[in-house]
Amino acid sequence: MRKLLREPSFEAEKELWKEMLFEVGVNVSPGSSFHCSEPGWFRVCFANISEETLGVAMKRIGDFARFRRGYDKTIKWVSAGTREEPYLGR
Repeated sequence: MRKLLREPSFEAEKELWKEMLFEVGVNVSPGSSFHCSEPGWFRVCFANISEETLGVAMKRIGDFARFRRGYDKTIKWVSAGTREEPYLGR
């Protein structure tokens, strides 16, 4: 996910983590928490969740990445704070 960082820094990694958590509704762990030597690495833990929930989370991450990089102009961003179930809707 390093290509989604606004700049190649651990501060930008932390900002991306917060955005993923609060806007996308998916908690991915920043690599700096695991002593990665360069920013942009994240861990996804999928223990104790259903296959369906994992699919939803991965779709959100993929949609967010396409939105953030400008690949999909049809995605309308809906913040996690505005709905019971956050999503990227079309």
